[in-house]
Amino acid sequence: MQKFAQLDLPDHIYNWLTDFFHDHSHRTMFNDQWSSFLNITASIVQGSVIGPAAYVVTAGDLAAATAGNSLCKFADDTYLVIPASNEASRQVELANIQAWAKRNNLRLNCSKSCEVIFRDSRRRGRSVPEPAPLPGITRSSCLKVLGVNITSDFSVSQHIQRLVTASAQTVYALRVLRSRGLCDTALQHVYRSTVIARLMYAASAWRGFASTSDRQRIDSAIDRARRNGYCASDLPSFDELCDDADDELFNKAVRLPNHVLHSLLPPPSNASQRYNLRKRTHLLQLPDHTTHLSDKNFITHMLYKNAY
Repeated sequence: MQKFAQLDLPDHIYNWLTDFFHDHSHRTMFNDQWSSFLNITASIVQGSVIGPAAYVVTAGDLAAATAGNSLCKFADDTYLVIPASNEASRQVELANIQAWAKRNNLRLNCSKSCEVIFRDSRRRGRSVPEPAPLPGITRSSCLKVLGVNITSDFSVSQHIQRLVTASAQTVYALRVLRSRGLCDTALQHVYRSTVIARLMYAASAWRGFASTSDRQRIDSAIDRARRNGYCASDLPSFDELCDDADDELFNKAVRLPNHVLHSLLPPPSNASQRYNLRKRTHLLQLPDHTTHLSDKNFITHMLYKNAY
């Protein structure tokens, strides 16, 4: 509540939050038997609407301890990003997070934490030895970020394999539904709302890292469903669906100052250097092509795509 008090909230909202968190209790029913009530004096009330927002406020003051490092937070998922130049700060950052958790009546669960060392496989030069593992933290070759699997070499092949496997399982379920009498039109609606929605999830973030063979696997899965009537014949290709989604997302980011991606956009280009050519979709400065990895970034890709 001390952190809520630092927000610009009307008094009646703050008082409502205080009343909500005060004297909360919980009990459990099992085999038609109720347990006694137990007061909740800490943590987040599971299933409450205010719970996720309350955690966001709680974690608002969690920041990296070393300049150059960054903390990316989404609800209770937290990712600490340390560049190679700050390798020596790993233990300091871990201790900083543990100390923050202790101050906030929380505990860092090291068994659910992992460390991934990302390497650009295309960069040539001397091989740099990996740092020693952090005590109690498992080192992995793959990281699942909000449902998207990214391996240490910036590949999304594992993620796409998981998507293709899940799609095949859904198609099998559709085959069963067809045998029970569900018409093709209904099957195609179900396919688009399940398989296509799953394939499109966060595609703007990971599609740039997909290889040609990765894209072919997705196209093959959709083509098989189309041949068997589970996918509508007029459904656009996966790349076309992604292009439309990317354009919509980028245009919103450019147009809306309060959009979550707006702050990542470069400043407007110099008006004196503009030429009287065909209308561009944006008037932003174009970033330099630094590495092939930066070109796979959604913002960089869309800036150059919409510049010509």
